[in-house]
Amino acid sequence: MSDAKVRVRKARAHLIRTRKYIAVISMDTRGGSFFSTTGWSTFIDHKDANLEWIGENLRKALETSRDYVVEWGEYPLPREKNLEEDKKSWGWHR
Repeated sequence: MSDAKVRVRKARAHLIRTRKYIAVISMDTRGGSFFSTTGWSTFIDHKDANLEWIGENLRKALETSRDYVVEWGEYPLPREKNLEEDKKSWGWHR
């Protein structure tokens, strides 16, 4: 039996419903869940949304979600790389 670890990619997305809009937001995983700067995110007026639109956009968001633990093959994630991605995701905040 091999000691190799199999890493399964985690895909995350948020489906948010407000009184006026429905939003689909791709999330990246890197020790927590963060807004994806490269993933699919979109919104639509609540009255124009249908199941096909929600399903199609949720699928796109999940497919473009990134799991950095699997991509970088390291855990815990390298601090420098993590800070770099943090700046992209939260650059407006700092």
